[in-house]
Amino acid sequence: MTRFSSPTRRPSPTGLMTALTLLFLAALPILFRDQQSAEATVPSYEALLTIGADGTVNVRETFTVDYAEESSTGLLRRVRQRDGDRVYRVTSVEVASPTFAPVNLTVRDFMHERQLRIGADRPVSGRHTYVLSYDLVGVLREGGAHDELLWDVLGPGWPHPIADATVRLRAPVVFAAGCLAGRARAHTPCAGGPGTPGTAEFRQSALLPREGMVVRAAFTPGALSVPVPTRAPAHFGFTPWGWLVLLAAAPLGMVVHGRSPVWLRGAMLAGGAVLVVWDVLDDVIDGGVWRAAVDDKLLSGLMLLTLGYLATRRAR
Repeated sequence: MTRFSSPTRRPSPTGLMTALTLLFLAALPILFRDQQSAEATVPSYEALLTIGADGTVNVRETFTVDYAEESSTGLLRRVRQRDGDRVYRVTSVEVASPTFAPVNLTVRDFMHERQLRIGADRPVSGRHTYVLSYDLVGVLREGGAHDELLWDVLGPGWPHPIADATVRLRAPVVFAAGCLAGRARAHTPCAGGPGTPGTAEFRQSALLPREGMVVRAAFTPGALSVPVPTRAPAHFGFTPWGWLVLLAAAPLGMVVHGRSPVWLRGAMLAGGAVLVVWDVLDDVIDGGVWRAAVDDKLLSGLMLLTLGYLATRRAR
């Protein structure tokens, strides 16, 4: 009696990638648990932006947080470090609490942000006040008619409602200033405006979670030293040539048939993997995760991986 054995089914790459993606999505709540105290409110927030003659902006934030939950674990303050291809730096971070709340500070870079975790892993409850200060380097922009500061003071957005917010600007020279509050493309003018020469004050009440206050200060060209901007490559720098290389993988895969030597198949797979990893990691190693960018090297690596995969499948 002849027995037929069913061929061994190899795991599908598509199925494996789908399983890994679902596993990652399932783990997200665990990875980012306790990132914020969701039930907290901010009764008052004040920020003083002092623009120095060298173009550095010192930010001093004084805010009160009312923790509605028992045993909350502090808060997360996120500050942007990139706008388009323009990169800023957030330095000299310090935090204190006049009400003796735990302020153990952890700082990390994540994508376009510097994340300042205040009171990490320390339970806190009730109402507490914090004083946070840091320097912004590279935010002043040089223009034709004027140099300017354009900054979302609350950005990229607090997860808590803010009852009353005040933003003050101070500089060693006279400037024009304005402010818009709300979410992106849905801004309304803030109350207040320029005060004595070299100062301005803006106020906004009943800010909802994720709403911001974007302030703009315009200076006479040359009145302040504007640093040379630091720029990072676009996150996706693909060109038509790169896409053409990737599309060539299919017809080339037909040429690389099953009789191709093993070393060639291995070389294509290894070379493709190296190109993909190199393209993803080169900018990360140079400036952090938030500077990651990919271009035609990634498409070339994917082309080699596709060729190696097709050749290996045909050889089986």
